[in-house]
Amino acid sequence: MSIETKSRRNYSIKMEGVEKITYNGNPIYNNRIPCEHSEFQTTISGTHPRPRGISDNGGGFLSRKTGVYGGYAMVDSQTRRNDPYNGINRIYQGPIFAAGRTSNLGTGDFVEGSSQARLNAMGTNAIASCIPTNPLSGLGVFLGELRDAKQMFEPLIGDWKRKGAEFRRLDHIIKDKRDINPKAYSDAYLAFQFGWAPYVRDILSFAKVAKNLDKYIQQYSRGSGQNIRRRRTLPSESATATVNMGVAYGSPVLDTPHYSRPGYLLRTDRKTANRWFSGCFTYYLPSAVGFGNRARRTEALANRLLGTRLTPDLVWKLAPWSWAADWVGNAGNVIHNWSAFSNDGLIMRYGYVMETTVSETVYSLRDCVLYEGRRLDLDQTVRSVTKSRSRATPYGFGLNESDFSSKQKAIILALGISRGL
Repeated sequence: MSIETKSRRNYSIKMEGVEKITYNGNPIYNNRIPCEHSEFQTTISGTHPRPRGISDNGGGFLSRKTGVYGGYAMVDSQTRRNDPYNGINRIYQGPIFAAGRTSNLGTGDFVEGSSQARLNAMGTNAIASCIPTNPLSGLGVFLGELRDAKQMFEPLIGDWKRKGAEFRRLDHIIKDKRDINPKAYSDAYLAFQFGWAPYVRDILSFAKVAKNLDKYIQQYSRGSGQNIRRRRTLPSESATATVNMGVAYGSPVLDTPHYSRPGYLLRTDRKTANRWFSGCFTYYLPSAVGFGNRARRTEALANRLLGTRLTPDLVWKLAPWSWAADWVGNAGNVIHNWSAFSNDGLIMRYGYVMETTVSETVYSLRDCVLYEGRRLDLDQTVRSVTKSRSRATPYGFGLNESDFSSKQKAIILALGISRGL
């Protein structure tokens, strides 16, 4: 697959203004003012065959575009009656822009998207949330944490009655400015968040699985060998700031007699980034024929329903410090995905993280009045858009396909989604 870079420049606005001065009807000055705004785009992409069926024939790409749009008015302004010099007439015919009348945008004006490392991390988190073999409940974690139940629950249970009474009297305590022990309430809050709340969630998930056991088994059995598509919206970003840039006349700036009063210029900067994941998964559940197959099938179903399989993911979740690591990183999701793709014949037929980053600077000319009384309220936009698509390997993002095991490569070849391994 070859990589191609294509660039082009499209002129969306290309016009001309004419500034004249006449004396007693005779021309004494004639100046042509070019006004030109362009749109520049570059795309980096590989050449891909036409998609057929579910096979992944797509690929990554990076497309960037920047340009200046709108924000002008066509005027025909004359100043004869307002000119202090008898017989002199100033004329302007053409466009007036809110800010700049010309631009020559290029690669240096492109907005930067997220780094590849960040997109890989987001893709990893998205995969972790939508893997079709994810357990419906966490019996393994629940049983592993029972050893800490007494230590977790004592801060909450031991003083439950007393703390409940104090909470009921909290309003009176605050009004009377009586001493409150923040540490006691902090301990109770943490014990609830990391003790009772997960405990209750586990109980409820077990109850839901038990109630719908046949339904979940049938669904999981039907999904074996099928193409299961998933889509996730990833965290987005948005920021806006506006500043007043002071007195303004538009562009080009004409001689003073052309104006009844100047206006003012507002600059609004906006930046947004939207991201999403799209993927297709396949897994295999052993058949019910033969003792060995039935045993493996039972184990796979038990793990799907209850999360009973001993994996690096389970060991990580039971580590006392893993929650802190996952708070600032995605190590837990990396381990979770690695464990999932090591079992049940799980593989991604395709997986992509896509991002659209838009940066806009809007120049707003307000309350500028020409001599003949025409008011100019114009909005001119400088916009840069960067679109990217990052492709995953069959086992996740940011992986080196040459490091896959023989078994992993065999599965890829068997499914017909080889990428030149």
